[in-house]
Amino acid sequence: MASKRPQPIPKTGVAAKLTASQRLVAEMFVTNDIHNYRIEDIAREVGVSERTIYRWK
Repeated sequence: MASKRPQPIPKTGVAAKLTASQRLVAEMFVTNDIHNYRIEDIAREVGVSERTIYRWK
């Protein structure tokens, strides 16, 4: 799945508390149509398990 590289989220407020992987997932949701992604796809692209993504919700 080809996607453009999202712009970084400023590391202030809640974003400052996120890990690098969590920020990447947040950027993916903010900059893309999330209905085109499955949790499996996001987890693979970020390099974490699906279970980890669900724990972050």
